[in-house]
Amino acid sequence: ATHKVEYVFQLLQQLVVDGMESKVLSIPPPILSRSFQEMGAGLLTYHEAKKIACVPLPYAYAVITQAILVVHACLTPWMMAHFVKGAWSAFIYTFGG
Repeated sequence: ATHKVEYVFQLLQQLVVDGMESKVLSIPPPILSRSFQEMGAGLLTYHEAKKIACVPLPYAYAVITQAILVVHACLTPWMMAHFVKGAWSAFIYTFGG
């Protein structure tokens, strides 16, 4: 199947409905409706995450972000050495977290 998540979601909903009809799930209706609501919210979140993951990042944005990260990685040790006393403390603050 190409839509495995939706298929499993539909199966879970059908199992809950079948359980309600066969009196296996003796849950009050407000709690049961909340479970359907939460499952629907989970599926909506999945679709939003899938939509974000499928949209490619613009090339210019990716290049500029990488350049900023490289500049940050190169300048941090020198800035730490300038603001703290000693090379060891600069090393620890830069690479120690």
